[in-house]
Amino acid sequence: MDELIANMERFGRYTFKPLGQHDDPNEIWHHLIGPLLPIAQADPDAFVTRLNRAVASTEGWAVYGAAHAIIELLGGDFRHPAAGELMHRSLQFLRSRAYLNCTSPGTSANSGPGITAALSHGSSVGRARRCRRRRSPNRRSVNNVY
Repeated sequence: MDELIANMERFGRYTFKPLGQHDDPNEIWHHLIGPLLPIAQADPDAFVTRLNRAVASTEGWAVYGAAHAIIELLGGDFRHPAAGELMHRSLQFLRSRAYLNCTSPGTSANSGPGITAALSHGSSVGRARRCRRRRSPNRRSVNNVY
């Protein structure tokens, strides 16, 4: 269980900023994601439920990594309550760290289920690219689009 959480944390950091990482993409696939593929494909609902339970007591990059592992392994159109919960928690994490300053169309910043439902219809990466990053006071310029 601890190894899975550590792997999801590493995958989350890698997924968020792959160009800033020194990890080899092949290593990420072969050691973190690839071994989960047969498990995820055999029983997607059970896999997502177990993954959600595994990171339930954690926050941060592990939750972000778990949400994006589901997208990587099962596709962005996969729908399951546990997948929606993970995506919602990953967005809460990003907002708490001031990485995102946006909501999905038609939702407010505190309308979690609306955000989860909106994101379950497409890739979170596509949604995140439409959101502006908050300006960091110690940087001269920040990309307006993630």
